[in-house]
Amino acid sequence: MMKSTTLLTVVCKLGVSKDLTIPIRWTRRMASVRISTVGWISKYDIDSSTKWITAPNLYTTDIFHLSQRVKNHLINLFPKSLVSDLQQFKNMSDPQMLLIKNLPFIGSEAFPMAECFLLGVSALMSMKPFTYKNEHQGRLFHHIAPNPKYEYSQTALSSRAELELHTENAFDPNRPVNMGLYCLIGDPGAKTTFYSVSKLQSKMNLDLKERLIFIGKKHEFIFEHPESHSSGRSDYGALFFDMTNGQLGTRFCAAFAKGQTERAQKLKLEIRNFLLSENNHPNGYYLEAGDLILWSNYTVLHGRSTYAPNYRPNMQRFLIRMYLTNDQSLPYLRN
Repeated sequence: MMKSTTLLTVVCKLGVSKDLTIPIRWTRRMASVRISTVGWISKYDIDSSTKWITAPNLYTTDIFHLSQRVKNHLINLFPKSLVSDLQQFKNMSDPQMLLIKNLPFIGSEAFPMAECFLLGVSALMSMKPFTYKNEHQGRLFHHIAPNPKYEYSQTALSSRAELELHTENAFDPNRPVNMGLYCLIGDPGAKTTFYSVSKLQSKMNLDLKERLIFIGKKHEFIFEHPESHSSGRSDYGALFFDMTNGQLGTRFCAAFAKGQTERAQKLKLEIRNFLLSENNHPNGYYLEAGDLILWSNYTVLHGRSTYAPNYRPNMQRFLIRMYLTNDQSLPYLRN
């Protein structure tokens, strides 16, 4: 197995060789966060008074053993209910989302600690983080901040254009199963939006709902890759599909999914217009520093509202994005 001195430089780009210190004292669980286009999601809060724990020199080992060692620390720190929620996240009933607030790693300089924390979270979930060579310079965890060159693009680096609801990397048959966003620096104007497939169906009229099933499950769609994936390949398939747990999954992506038949393209456009309409527009959550939100990339679409970016140093919105897979045989770094 490749050692961390290589992986952390080439893949993670953490480049840190110091002790890991995690300050956490958990106090309570609150089930009071509701996103109207998703439903109620569990929320965990951390107390402002913290207990510090130090793990010796974790960056000297490989990523797998690093994640396992951090996981063991988190098991001792997290309440049993949160440990259980993370361990059972793959089997969570709709909506498959979880919010953890007031984590101690905030600010642009705290990303190595936040990334190490995310390794432990992924291990608790029995999932494997991964990335792509041509995306974000091959970082295992993506640094998401507004970029003036992409303000009006359909990418995570945009700001003044609404990032429409989508499935992450819909073109990839091995796309992320679950995703996470960790907020290091928040922006009060930027709302991360979500829409669960079940809520989508419940809000549709009968005709559109029936065509979503009858046409949407047909392999009449092409999923193109974005410019950031120059080595990516387009994939053909269905816009919606049945999952093994009985839920309906989706690969919907307004920007990169196209119907290959007239009826398929009409359905895709109708769903897009439905999501953009005033009455059915997605709701979401304003991520604050220290927030971690997790969701299913199969059953929950995500996007972002428009906002006026703050480009001043240490003031601009700064998120860490995590891709997760169930398949432990897949590499950390993909083409």
